[in-house]
Formats: sequence, C-alpha cells, structure tokens
Amino acid sequence: MPLRALIRGARYSAYLYSTCRGKCRTQLRIKRHYTVFGMEHGTEGGSSLDNDNKLTLYERNLMPDWRIVNYDPKTGTNVPSKELAVTNVDLKIHENTTAHNTAEYDIAKAGVYDDIEQLVVRRGQEFGMTIEFNRPCDITKDDLRIILEFGANPRPSKGSRVDLKPSEKELQPNEWGAFIKSKDGNRLNVVILTPPNCPAAKWVLKIDVVKQKDSEKTLYRYVHTDPLYILFNPWCKDDHVYMEDDELRKEYVMNENGEIYVGSYRSIRPRNWEFAQFSGNVLECVMYLLDDVSKIKDNFRGDPVKITREMSSLVNSCDNSGVLAGKWASKEEHYSAGKVPWYWTGSAEILDQYLKNKKPVKYGQCWVFSGVLTTVCRSLGIPARSVTNFASAHDTDGSITIDKHFNSKGEEIEELNSDSVWNFHVWNDAWMARPDLPLGYGGWQAIDATPQEESMGVYRMGPMPIKAIKRGDLNNQYDGPFVFSEVNGDRLTWYPNDEGIMTITEINKHSIGKRISTKIAEGRTPAASWANRFCPNREDITQEYKFEDGSPEEREAIKRAHMHSSRKGIYEDKKWDTSFELDLNREIMIGQPFQLNLKIKNMSDKNKTVSGTTIVKSTDYRGEVNSTILYRFLTGGDTVLTPKEEKLISYDMPFEDYFYRLALDECFLKITCLCTVKETHQIFSAIEEMELTKPKLTTKVLTDGKVSVGQKFTVVTTFENPLPIPLTECELKVNGPGLRLPVIYAPDDVLEGGTFKYEFELTPVKSGKKNVMVTFNSKELHSIEGSHKMEISA
Repeated sequence: MPLRALIRGARYSAYLYSTCRGKCRTQLRIKRHYTVFGMEHGTEGGSSLDNDNKLTLYERNLMPDWRIVNYDPKTGTNVPSKELAVTNVDLKIHENTTAHNTAEYDIAKAGVYDDIEQLVVRRGQEFGMTIEFNRPCDITKDDLRIILEFGANPRPSKGSRVDLKPSEKELQPNEWGAFIKSKDGNRLNVVILTPPNCPAAKWVLKIDVVKQKDSEKTLYRYVHTDPLYILFNPWCKDDHVYMEDDELRKEYVMNENGEIYVGSYRSIRPRNWEFAQFSGNVLECVMYLLDDVSKIKDNFRGDPVKITREMSSLVNSCDNSGVLAGKWASKEEHYSAGKVPWYWTGSAEILDQYLKNKKPVKYGQCWVFSGVLTTVCRSLGIPARSVTNFASAHDTDGSITIDKHFNSKGEEIEELNSDSVWNFHVWNDAWMARPDLPLGYGGWQAIDATPQEESMGVYRMGPMPIKAIKRGDLNNQYDGPFVFSEVNGDRLTWYPNDEGIMTITEINKHSIGKRISTKIAEGRTPAASWANRFCPNREDITQEYKFEDGSPEEREAIKRAHMHSSRKGIYEDKKWDTSFELDLNREIMIGQPFQLNLKIKNMSDKNKTVSGTTIVKSTDYRGEVNSTILYRFLTGGDTVLTPKEEKLISYDMPFEDYFYRLALDECFLKITCLCTVKETHQIFSAIEEMELTKPKLTTKVLTDGKVSVGQKFTVVTTFENPLPIPLTECELKVNGPGLRLPVIYAPDDVLEGGTFKYEFELTPVKSGKKNVMVTFNSKELHSIEGSHKMEISA
C-alpha cells in the first residue's frame, strides 16, 4: 500500500461560486478527504452517512482532523495490536429479552424460522452487555465511548444519537447512562439505561476508543454487526404508554391472535385474525415504515401520539407508498391485480409482502387496515385493540348528522346521499397518556387507517381520546367531529313536501353507533348478552364511547358536539297516531328462503290512508348497493285502515331471487320502507340492514394429550354446505403453530347439502398459547371460519 495512502488528517478544498438574481449571493461548498481504513476516501455535499468509513454527517463535522480506524474483530481487518480494541460484544440477548418481555420476537431467538438473533429491548429499563477487549480496560486511562444512533442523519440535538462514557457512578433515573457493573479480566460488564421517552427505533451500536498524542487524535471504532431495537414500554410507569393492568398488557401488547367483529349489530360474528406482531419480518417492516417511508422527524419517534397518527397514514397508501391499497368493488374481477380483502387472515403475510416488494399490497378493507394497525402498534410496544362500531356513520360534511334523501316514490336519491351508514366499521384504540391535552384525556385513543376523509390534508384519523368523544368535547386533537358522528350522529330523513321542497320528515336519534365491540382480555368474562351467543370473547365497550341512548347525558353530549356542527337548530319532536314496524327474522342461514313483514296499526278513531314502497337491495358492508332484489308498492296501491285496525303485509324471498344478486362475499341486505299517511302527512321511513348467516367451520385437534414443540399433530375441519348448489374451486387457508406465513390447501368440491371434511398436520416451533385458524373459500361461498386454541409445551 503506498505510504501516501496512510497520511493522517483531512485535506480541504473549497471553491466559491455566486449567482445573481436581483442581488449577488455567495456560497461556500467544501470538499473533504478522510483517511480511514488506511485508504483515502472523499465525500461531498449533503450525504448523511458515508457507508465506507461509517461516519455520519455529524461526525464528519465534529472530527474533521481525526484519524479514523474502523476494525472488525471477526475478520481481523485493521484490528490494532497495541491499542485497546474490542474483540467481542455479548448483548446477552436471552437474559435481556426475558427481562424486557421481548423474548417472543422471532428475530430475538435463533432457530425459530432462521438463524437471526438480535436484541430487542424496551425503553426506560436497563439492559446489560459484556464487552471483551484484547487487554484489560482501565477507564481512568482508556477513553472509552459507547455510541447509539439511528436514522439517516443522527445527532444529539434530535435525540437520534447518544454518546455514553461508561463509569462506576450510579445511573440516574429516566436518563441515558452506562454503568460499569463489574470487571472480569478483559471483560467489562456494562449496564445501559434508556430514558422512558427514548425514540422507538432500530439503533446502531458503536464502541470507540480515543487516543491522543500531542495534537493528533486517533479514533479506533468497533461497529456492532447487528442492530438493536428499542421499543415503547407499557411496563414502565414513566412511559406514556404505561398500562398498569397486567391482564390488559397480556391482551393488548402480547397476544398474537385475536378476533375482529363483523356483521350487523343484530347479528355479530367474529373474524379470526392473526396479529403476529412478534413474527418474522414484522418488526423489521415497521422500522422500514418509520425510517424510509414516514416523514416523521427523529425527535418525535418517542411520542406515541405522533407515532400512532403517522401509522394511521402509513398503513394505507393514499398519500405515500404505504402498506395497503383499499378497494371496495362488487365483482371479483375488479380485484384481479391483487387479493380480495377477505383473503387475508393475518397481518404477517401482508407486511412480509410489503417489505419484500416495497409497494402497497392489494387489497384491504376496514377490518384488514385495522388488523394491520393493531399489529404495527403492538410490535412497537404500544397497547392497541381492534374496535368494531356497528351501524357506523360516515359524515362527509361536518354536520354530525347522516342525511338520507328520498323522492316521492320512496326511492333513495343516491346522488344526494353523500353520507352513509356502514353495517360495521373497524378502527383501533391505542393506549397512551395525552400530556398535550387537558388533564383526564389519557387512556384509549381512537385511530383509524381506513382512508375515509382527509385530516389536515392526509388520509389518517386520530388519535382522539374516547373520553372526549363520549362527552362531546370535540375541540381536542385529533378529528373529534368525525369520530363523534360515527358513533353518535343522528339520522335525518329528507322527503319532498306537497310543494316539492325537501324537508326533514324524521329524525332518528338512536340508530347510530351500536354494540361497539372488541375482544375481551383473556382471563376475563364478558357480560352475558344475547349479542354474544356466537362470539363469547366479545366485550361491549359502547359505554366507553357514548352515554346510554336517550339519557340526559347523551343529549347533553350531542348538544355540546353540535357547537362544532355545520348545521344547527334542527330538532323538533312530533307524535303520530299511525305506527309502523318492519319485522325481520335475523337468523336466516344463507341458502334458505325467508319472509319480510310490515306491520301497520291505526291508533286513531278515524280512517287512515297509507301508501308506500318496500325495496330490498343487496349491499356491501358499507351499505353500497349492489343489486335490487325486490321493489313492491303496498298491496293495491293505497291501503285504508279503519280505526284501531292493524294490517300485516308480507313479502316472500326464495333462494333463487336473492342469492345470485348478493354482493361479492357479502350477505348483507338493505330493506328500505317508506310510507305516507294521507290525512296527517305523516311520513314513516325505515332503513334496516340484515345479514344472512354462514355456517361455522368446526376445527378440532386430534391428540390424546399435550402437544410439545417439534411434535407433529393433526387437525380436522368440517362444516355442512347450506346451499342447494355445489361448492366449487375450494381452498382452505391455515394459520397456526409452526407456520410463519399461512398455508393454502385445495380440497375437492362440496356437494349441495353435503359435508366438507379436511385433515392437515402442523408442527409447532414455539411454546405457549397458540391458535389454529382455518378459513374456507369457494366460488359460491367465502369466509367460512373456524379456530382452535391450544397450549404448546416446551
């Protein structure tokens, strides 16, 4: 190697250039040369990190005259023989991850699915390491420094770089520190303490030894090969995501399996979802989102308010190259560029595909966005839950009301109905303190990754305290009016009067925000409820979001909320003497015929003349119309009811009339009934949603005793085909122990009215509580689900 290549220091060359735009401006550009690794290397301009000499922009400006020697003890490259040098660093991964409740991360344990083993710890808590040198370290003589940094341009002023000098002084609470716990020959046992507001990031570990001779400084640098991850800590009382209840932490931080509730508020069913926040590449993908896709600044990486708001944008792809592209279409061919939303049964497959291709995954709908956002939050250590709001309103104009317009025939005027009511909508709650808001608004915060409306120019929502939503106190950040209308808006019916002018004919104050649901923490029992007959793990959290319908507190909250409404002064109660009731059997299995009934009663002492229409349409879960199934006027046109008379009008719905008009993978029907009473000008309108039920996939494990890691076991799944036609193009999707990503099988067709049965084998690789989740799809019938919980022993 030429001697000139070993010259220490830095050479500078500068040139001046000027531009004139009305006045002359002079700028200085510096080109710097460093001697590192014994080779000359130059950098110019604004690159933040020099990958060859491992100097950041901050370091290049801080140490322009230093000689930098990077060495690698594993390969023996440039290792100093006479100076103190690191020969090995043991991050005590097993010991640290056990203490930090991070041992479940696959990347922290070699041999699960690969040989990767990296340190994952939580902030506000000590972790240890052993540094081994080529000779004993004397901190009174050796200038030893431990550096932790993350991001493209790490620097102390932004909290993305920390320089620690190990000492024997006791660590100070809630501050960065490096404490020498003990010495053992060439080994130094060091304890690192991170503060409870430390940025959640993928950190680089560097260990420097600085030598000074006269005016010359030489830095000998060891760079640890693997990154270390520092996450939020809900076990730390000083962390803003601290959650005191251990059962809740186990559910909302540690549980990898869950249920997301779908259907309608009168027919709730669980959809199994594998959050898999500890699986494979999930944490790596989350860090990629924060490091490479997000625009969040480094100094906000420790703030759960900023992180969750950013993640509610990054999980969709409307304003960036985020995780999921949304699509709501009625035909399967519209999803040909990707997967139909109900294909997904967990987050790991989505995040794995996203990290691999660096492109949005196609396609998702609300429960998919929510499932992924739960995974992302839990992976970072932020307690999170998926929340389903049934009869969920989508207010587009800030009125905090949901407006439905009808023409004189009783038909909805779709062009005027920009507001909508979804059968269900799924968002998230994330747990955190809110020091940016008035006292009392910490705890659960609503966030939503489904792109519905822009918030400050970006498709995102929250975090918004659910306590503020309940009180109608909507001037707190973020997006209060939108969330309030979802759970507590009033439904307004607009109908033309005799002069052809649209007027409000009915106000339904109690039809929005029903049976708000989440999975209950394991170990707890939900209150007995008719709504829970098919979902025993469901917890009703409606009272956390709103006061009881009709209560004085609820009306007061609505009045307070309407201070932020674009429409005021609309409420006026009226009493009528003709009653209407739409009677529906809500437990109809798909494939069966059924009947709709309209009951009309004249409660007055005079004749009443009633006219109207009943319309049945198939919809998707958002209420978007797919096809008209039935359109009927009242029998014989006008119907006259004598005093105190009651009439029943029935409509038959055979299988052939409705099945082939159903929306893709949706069993939702919207029944609209609009009737007028000629004598009193009373207008009755009812919009009812019902969902045809699907069979459950019975899932059993065939074993005589407990299952251990590495022990193969058999699973059998069965269900009865409820349709009078065969099921074709069948597939069975399996998530379970031993599978990092789902496996898909191709069973035979199922005969009309026949029994489906399929067996498969699994081999677990990790111990603990696990869940086998199975989903059956076919051309005729989708999303038949089943699951089986089990304990895997070590």
